[in-house]
Amino acid sequence: MMKRIWLYFFVVMLVVVSCTSVGSSEIVLIDVRTNDEWVEGHLEGAVHIPLDMLAGEIANVVDDKSRKVGVYCLSGGRAEQAKLLLESMGYTNVTNYGGYEEASHKLNRKIVNSR
Repeated sequence: MMKRIWLYFFVVMLVVVSCTSVGSSEIVLIDVRTNDEWVEGHLEGAVHIPLDMLAGEIANVVDDKSRKVGVYCLSGGRAEQAKLLLESMGYTNVTNYGGYEEASHKLNRKIVNSR
């Protein structure tokens, strides 16, 4: 349990650092899959916020609700749920990029892993 807490803390810190270094006109890309899926492979430069934590964590990552936000998952289903959730919270520029392989091609980003 403690290992999971430290992993989550580390991921949140990476999110904060990566988002402060990204220009406001660039897209914030969010992977809404589970921790295990994230470790196996994710898009370079993406932020990891599992779908079940998105509502509580999004403001720590994207405070401007008009900023470009892209979401992806394994096949697009959870990303669509994330898109609808964010829109219901007032985010106005959200795109569902589908699954991570599809998103990789659409956004021309490499798939990297955390191992």
